[in-house]
Formats: sequence, structure tokens, C-alpha cells
Amino acid sequence: MTSPAPITSPASIAMLKRFTRRAAFVPGAVVVVLGGLSFVACPAPNVPSPEDGAFALGLESDRTKTYASSNGATETHEYSASDLLFGGGIAVDVQARENGFAKNDRTLTFGIDVAQASLLRFNDCLQDCATADAPIPFINWPLTSGSRVEGEATVSGTEGGVDFVRTERHTTTVGTPAELTVPFGTFDEAFPVTWSRTRIDPATGDSDTEQALLHWVADVGIVKYETFDGATLELSEDR
Repeated sequence: MTSPAPITSPASIAMLKRFTRRAAFVPGAVVVVLGGLSFVACPAPNVPSPEDGAFALGLESDRTKTYASSNGATETHEYSASDLLFGGGIAVDVQARENGFAKNDRTLTFGIDVAQASLLRFNDCLQDCATADAPIPFINWPLTSGSRVEGEATVSGTEGGVDFVRTERHTTTVGTPAELTVPFGTFDEAFPVTWSRTRIDPATGDSDTEQALLHWVADVGIVKYETFDGATLELSEDR
């Protein structure tokens, strides 16, 4: 697990708390007595679970991250259990707000299984909502330099009161980790993840492609965004 030094830094303390909470559920050996004979039951195998994936990618429910934006605003990302069903895994909503107003580019629903996180839904779904007809593979876990994930689906919904149907193609590429300092702390290994999003109009074939850069730390999550709309966000609080 990547962690900044010293252990008294806010980032280290936050990760230590999450590690302790997770470790509390690891099963240990149990002594069973049957008919006067003692048997040692071996610990259950450490099989990866969707919950492990949410932890590894920093996408756990009941968590709030606060970011300082280069435009002077403050952006919060609230993580909660989603009402969407995701076969073989769990679904987590990420609600992004800038000074209280929804930021749809970063308001997402992730489906997480034993190997990967996928995109399921976009926007705040109060006024604007977009849902994929199939999970869009987004990023593998654990984070690995050189990993590339591509996914495509038909996305339908409403934006600005207008119904739409389009094809979306998402690609993420994980680069070489490097040390990174943000207001929350210094991390030894932040993985740069290039996110490319292409939207295609099925009627005309017209398309547009945008690119963002996410700096992702294992067991913490995204600590820095270089966003589609040109802003830079840096993690300042994680609770």
C-alpha cells in the first residue's frame, strides 16, 4: 500500500484507519473440539471481493472527498451505495458538487467486481441523467502501470430537458507512478490515468473526443484531476 511519510500526516492517518477497518474482517484460524479431539480450522482463503476492489480504488461508500479547484472553487465528492444492481459486484454512486452545484462530468455510478470498475450511469439524475445499456469497463484493479481498458455502450437519457441516444467509447491507460504532493499530503506512488471519452451520434456519425488525467493512489482514490473542462482539482480532505 502506498502511503506518505511520516505516519502522522493526514493522508497516512486516513489510510491507516481504512486499513484497520478492513483488516478487522480477515478470518483467522479457529480451534474446533469434536468428541474430545481438537482440530485446527484453517483460515478462509483470501479471495478478492468487490468490496476489496472498492477499497483498492478508493471507491468505498460512506466517504466524502474534498478538492481545491484551480478556479478557486471547492468541490466535494460523496460516495454512497447505489440503487442500481450490478451482477457479480457492488454499485457505488459518486455525487460531485462544486460550491453545492452538481458537476455532471464527475457525477458517476461505478460497478465494481473482483477485477474491474465499470461505468453504469452519468449525471446527477435529478434533472439530467444518462444510463449505459451495458457496463462500460473503466479501470482494472489493482492499479498496474501499462494497463489499458476500453469499453463502449449505448447511452440514453436526458440532458437539459432534451432526450438523447448516443454511443460512448471510454478508454483508460495507466502510466508510471510517481511521487505527488497535494494539499492532503504527499504520496509516494500516484498512478497517472489518462481517460479518453468519445461521444458518437448514431444518426450522423459525428463524434467528439475529450481527455482528462486522473492521478490515482491505491487504497486512497483519485487525489488529483486534470478535468475535461480544463480545471485542476487537488485533494484537500478525505473522510
